[in-house]
Amino acid sequence: MVDPEWRVESDRSVTWWPHRFAQRISAGEPFEDDGVRGCRIHVETDLLDVEEPSAHLDGLLAELMRHPPMAAFRCDAARRKATLWSGLYVHEALAPFFLPRLAVAALLQATYAGLGEESLTKLTGLPAARSAHPASGARASPDDLLRLAKERILPAGDERSRWSDAGELRRAAEGLAARGARAAATPRGLNARFPFVPGADEPLAPARSSLLQVRHDEAHPELGHGVFLRLFLPGGPARSRGLPLPTLALRLNDLERRDPAFTGAALGSWCLERSDPESELPVQAAPPRLCHVTFLPNYVRVDGALENAVLDAGRRALWSARVFAHGRGVS
Repeated sequence: MVDPEWRVESDRSVTWWPHRFAQRISAGEPFEDDGVRGCRIHVETDLLDVEEPSAHLDGLLAELMRHPPMAAFRCDAARRKATLWSGLYVHEALAPFFLPRLAVAALLQATYAGLGEESLTKLTGLPAARSAHPASGARASPDDLLRLAKERILPAGDERSRWSDAGELRRAAEGLAARGARAAATPRGLNARFPFVPGADEPLAPARSSLLQVRHDEAHPELGHGVFLRLFLPGGPARSRGLPLPTLALRLNDLERRDPAFTGAALGSWCLERSDPESELPVQAAPPRLCHVTFLPNYVRVDGALENAVLDAGRRALWSARVFAHGRGVS
């Protein structure tokens, strides 16, 4: 669906210009798992030219990602760019299930790059990373594919949440419990705790566990209704890194992009957020802390997608615990 005059292909990637900002879609090295083939797919869109990363820039980007567009901000030090990035591990048998969701994320990246250019450059004081096709030049008008947000995603977001089925939430909670989490479905969504501190006497105590809160009763400020998945890390391990928390959030985004041990879906972003007070686990109101936020709009909801997203949050919780236990990439 990408016109040849606006793309450049290489061995395992394609770069295209949906309008003024380049977007790269790349496939990692193939792998085989129990006879099923797959690979990791990345989608990344240039946003800003960044000569030197800074804690100030990290703080601005982390704040914006409290409501992510199925993507994360990432600072690419080698290319000196700030980008939006999404990624998925895709098994051959599940490609028809996963790839349409990643295609929506790609188009949201491109839409955000165009619509947010003026506000982002004003906020950060950095120049926009506009570019042109090496042969066709600068694209004068956006690709028709970018009409997806206005014509499909936003109208679907005006409806009540499609992610509120009590049976699916209960099955998701049961799936987490079967993997060692403490989980409970609620009228608002789901709460779950995952062990974070290895060898802790009480691994699911609040100070020693990650917290997942799933909420279908909130609306995204741009995309309307859907479902938020927020994975909160305990405060102690994050503070022990000695870095500003927004910088740590951006480093975690970058590490998810680079780390072959990370096998989850990357359709959200690390940022700083507050958890809701709850009584089931229990959860107390807390100051902002490291949190991974995923928002899935109504438009991408299909049967089984919520359970898959919740289990994926569990995989991210275990991955982040290992990262902080070994200090890989976050020191």
